Order: sequence, then structure tokens, then C-alpha cells
Amino acid sequence: MYVSRDLDGDGDMDLISTRGNSGEYDGVFWLEQVRSKTSGPSFTPSRDAESRPLPLPPANWLELYDRRKTYIAPNKVSDTP
Repeated sequence: MYVSRDLDGDGDMDLISTRGNSGEYDGVFWLEQVRSKTSGPSFTPSRDAESRPLPLPPANWLELYDRRKTYIAPNKVSDTP
């Protein structure tokens, strides 16, 4: 979930959220909308070393998904669907 606010008072909406399960990269992050008359990179990292980017899943990801595994916490599993 993101929260949208004008965090820096520049008149555009910025997004803020938390990141977990990422080791040393856990914490709060802020995505700032930047307007420019010239083209530039879509993303500018704030650190010299970020966690590695992951590719998008293949279009047939559901066919490859192992349905025997679950990532639902045991206390969240219900006996009824």
C-alpha cells in the first residue's frame, strides 16, 4: 500500500510506503514525481548499491506455479474455502 502526499511541497503527489523482507534495505521509501522539460531516466536510485532487480514473470506463470507450495501463514489457513 502506498500513501500519496505532497511531501516536499513542490505541488505534485509523492508516494511513500514501507519495504520489508529485504534485509538491510528494509524501511520506508519515497517515490518522488519529477517533472522536466527534457527527457531523463525513469528511475534514479538513491543508493550506490540497490537490491538486484527482478524480471517480470513469464506470461504463462500460472501454468508453472507449483500449487503444492503455499506462502500463506499457518494461522491464516481456513478449513473452509
